[in-house]
Amino acid sequence: MKTLAPFVIVVSFCSPFAFGQDEQAIDMEARRKSIPALEKRIDERSERLKVLAADIIRLDKRVESQIDQIVNKLASIKDSQSSGRKVSQLKMQAMEGLGKSAQRLQSRRSEVLRELKKTGSEGLKEEIDTLDKLTETRVEQIVKISNSFTQDEDVKKYESDGGYEYYSGGSFWYVENERISEEWKQNRRDKSMDKKQRDAMEGALKKSITRYESLIAGMKDKLENRDLSPEDKELIQSELQRHEETLLARKSQLTQVMTAGKPDNTSAVGKEAANDLEEAFNEAVSDLRDDLNTIRRKYQEFRTERSKLSDLQENLEARKKWLEEHDKTNP
Repeated sequence: MKTLAPFVIVVSFCSPFAFGQDEQAIDMEARRKSIPALEKRIDERSERLKVLAADIIRLDKRVESQIDQIVNKLASIKDSQSSGRKVSQLKMQAMEGLGKSAQRLQSRRSEVLRELKKTGSEGLKEEIDTLDKLTETRVEQIVKISNSFTQDEDVKKYESDGGYEYYSGGSFWYVENERISEEWKQNRRDKSMDKKQRDAMEGALKKSITRYESLIAGMKDKLENRDLSPEDKELIQSELQRHEETLLARKSQLTQVMTAGKPDNTSAVGKEAANDLEEAFNEAVSDLRDDLNTIRRKYQEFRTERSKLSDLQENLEARKKWLEEHDKTNP
């Protein structure tokens, strides 16, 4: 009933039946007083919308700061012989989470874009800008972690494991025992994890490039349609520009991943430090999940309030129009 109420008010206020009534049957004073009353209500709802927006922005800044801290920490460390693959696994786990975050942002963008096509709201255009920027931030964070993986190095496979002497043929002889070095084993683990994540990164970026190339071709084809309205044409041109910029970014990111050199300033961590890091990482992810759920809840509340405000504004315009027409025909 609440969602239908504004519509019912507008219809009853602007219906032909209302115009057909005698002036004496219409409480004009009440109708005129309804304008400032509705304007006051709109001001109140607008303030409520601002409060919700401020809450979302505050929480979002905190979330982005937390994510940056996690990314920077992971990008600054590497595995040691005692930690094995622990750090590399945490890095891949973080990359996967960031990838899912980017996908959710793009899903929300699709929803906002559909709404924008219906309303043309400037607020929705700004929201798309924000979602695009956040998506690019996620991809850059993934690339940063990817380029921090320890790469294959030229390490000797065998190392000395002591030896023994023996006497034979009138001479002393020394035999050295060899074993596979722990450094070589760690290098092989690092090489395996680096190849695994790099193959995944290259595959994902190439897939994204193909997708944007397809979207761009489709939009250029749509722009050839001379029956497009000016509003539709403007929106398609805006989307085309965004996608072309994203395509260039993806190609640059692919080049970075494919040509990444040995990472600088990464410190090896031991087994205990890696275990502590894993616990801290899981705690941070849990905190982020709670904050993101709060943001989603407030965002849904924001969208509901924005829709209600739009209905009220349409109602107000309908009332003003009715009174203007009435005053013209009844001077």
